[in-house]
Parts: sequence; structure tokens; C-alpha cells
Amino acid sequence: MKRARWIALAVALAGTVALPSSAAAKLAFNLPAQIFKVFDTSAKTGVDKNRCEAVVFVEFPKIAHAVGYRIVVKDTGNGSLDDYVAPPFDTYGRGFIAKFPPPDPFARFFVGAYSTGEGCAAADANTESRQIVEAKVSLDKPFEKRFKRILKPPWKRAYKPGERTVKLSPRGRRKVIVRRLGEVTTIDKGTNQPINVFTNRYATSGAIVKTGANSVVQIGSLDGNSVLVGPHMTVRITNDGIEILEAPRHVRPWRVTSHDDYKVQTDNAVLSSRG
Repeated sequence: MKRARWIALAVALAGTVALPSSAAAKLAFNLPAQIFKVFDTSAKTGVDKNRCEAVVFVEFPKIAHAVGYRIVVKDTGNGSLDDYVAPPFDTYGRGFIAKFPPPDPFARFFVGAYSTGEGCAAADANTESRQIVEAKVSLDKPFEKRFKRILKPPWKRAYKPGERTVKLSPRGRRKVIVRRLGEVTTIDKGTNQPINVFTNRYATSGAIVKTGANSVVQIGSLDGNSVLVGPHMTVRITNDGIEILEAPRHVRPWRVTSHDDYKVQTDNAVLSSRG
């Protein structure tokens, strides 16, 4: 559900966006939402060979124990702000969500569309003004305790020579990924597009996690334990934990310090458009 509001940016940044009234007394976290585009060339004709429509969505994961979602999107071209609130979840979106439904377990809000006869590059350039200002999910109180247990040390280090699987308890499709040092990227199952993890995000079974040089990532199960993955490694998320796909032949020592604060931050995603 979209609530359009035209207010000055200074006002938007000065205050926080209230959650839906049903979630007002609940615990709120930042939501890993992202701008997602689909390029539709189905309207091309013999005399309009370059016709392309860029369809812009906000895409976000459905979170267990969530009682409300709110995402604020800014149009940097004119400064306007739009609120998108769920539930209810929009499954139509002026026909665009019905035509391009999100993969399970994600949801989408329709943001806008732009059609041009000058090709998809022009459609892409004319839809670059949308930007997520804030994304929140409200969760129930018992979930907070489960969430924070992941960060309690001691942590096991992934990968001893010959080790190829690391079990995390309890079992489950969804894992939490926390960047500790350096460069960490993830590739969700069914895509080839890497997403840079700047703070943390959710991932489900089948997702690939990669670390760069001098990089460390923490992967944990909700309400359970976690593991630290060191530099130059590639692992796959599984229901049982992680599967190590690539690891250095000679493991060098590395160290990471703990911190107390933990939020489900919005990722800055490096996304290519899928047609």
C-alpha cells in the first residue's frame, strides 16, 4: 500500500518514520530493502524496434515474526517522498507486480515505470532518481532475544584443512550474514548478481558468500550459533549451516573484535537490471 507525501527533505531527515499503528509498540529493525528494475521489451514492433520499459520496484524479504513493514523512497529529481506500507502486501501494483512477481520469500512495491523508443539504456537512465531513504520492519519482542544470541562469543572459525561443511544450529533456510572486516559479497540462489554487504543481511539456502583479501564475515543461525569465515573464501548457505566451496591452501592468522550493536541494516546493493 502506497501513501504519497510531498514534504521537504529536511523534515524527512530530522524525524523518524512511525511504524504502522499495529506495530507501534513492537521492536523495529532496519530492513534490507533495495531498488530493483525489470526491463520489458515485449512492446517492440517492426517500426519501434528499440521500445523498452523500465519498471522500478522496491524489493524486500518477508521476515519471520514481522508485524509491519514501511519503506520510504525519495525521488531525487523533485525531492518528493513516498511511503510504502505493508501489510497488506501489494500483489497487483498497477499490473506490474502481477506481471513480474517477486521470488519467494520476497515482496515488492511498485514504484514507477518509464517507456521509451530509445532502448533499455535510456529507460534505465531515466529511472535512476529513486532512492531508499529508510526501510523498517517491526518485530515482536521474543524475536529480539533470538536475534542477539548470534553475536555472543566464543565463535568458531570456519575451515580447518580438509573441512568442507560447518554445521550451525538450529537448522533453517534463513541465515544472518554480518560483515566484520573488508569486502564481503553475496549471490542469491538463482541469480548471478553479486550484492555488496556493508553491514549485514539475511540470506537463504543456496546463497553464495565470498570474502576478499583481509576480509572476515560472520554467518549465524537465528536463535543459535555462528561461525567466522576468513579471507579468500567462498561458501554456500545450506539448511544445516555452510558448505565451503573455495578456501586458501595456507590459512593465515586473522582476528576480529566483537561489538555490541546489531541491526538489520539496508544493504547498498550493486545490482544489474534483469530483463
